[in-house]
Amino acid sequence: MVGPVDLGGFSREIEEARLALDAIHGRVGTVRFNPAEPASVAAAIAEMERRVDEQMRPFAANSFVGPMAEAMKEKCREAIHDRAVAARLQGE
Repeated sequence: MVGPVDLGGFSREIEEARLALDAIHGRVGTVRFNPAEPASVAAAIAEMERRVDEQMRPFAANSFVGPMAEAMKEKCREAIHDRAVAARLQGE
């Protein structure tokens, strides 16, 4: 028979993760870039990643927040790339 499991730490991490999501909601902002210039696209991605990291820094020790932040950055990278491709295609 297994003894009781303390879920207090787990509950605290989940609450911190919720606070992290609340902290970043609407605060990453927008980035502007020239879709025809790869350096401009790369700079926009770097700026977005810096903003996410900055907002998530207070929650860095939380085991849920790191993967959430990485997933958020990946989605933003994809969105920036998709918009750059679409803008270049419209310009052709």
